[in-house]
Amino acid sequence: TGGWVATIPEAFARYLQVGAPAFVEKKPVELRRAVGVLHAAGGAAVLAHPGAYRLNGVWGELLDAGIQGIEVRHPMHDPATVASLQRLAARHGLVETGGSDFHGGDVSDVEIGAIRVDSRVVEQLAARRG
Repeated sequence: TGGWVATIPEAFARYLQVGAPAFVEKKPVELRRAVGVLHAAGGAAVLAHPGAYRLNGVWGELLDAGIQGIEVRHPMHDPATVASLQRLAARHGLVETGGSDFHGGDVSDVEIGAIRVDSRVVEQLAARRG
């Protein structure tokens, strides 16, 4: 941390939270534009940890925008959520991805690599890149 703070949470508390000296308000990006930027850069658009959001009524917009994958396996997804997301991916031809969502030991107790997916996922996403 370079001596400014002792921990990542302290950095957020002192410098990055609302009203702090380095806080910058997030500006929303229109979904089609965000997916378009990913595609223009040669990437694939994947919806990360959808179990954390209320996405009722938004699926059509996500699909119309051109997402290619959905994060099915994630530490916060229980078996019922995984099964539901698998059905959704199959119904819409989306690549099933996953990840540990590791953000560093000071931020999360989930270990990197805790969630594993088959290496074919990378090939499937590469085949669908924008």
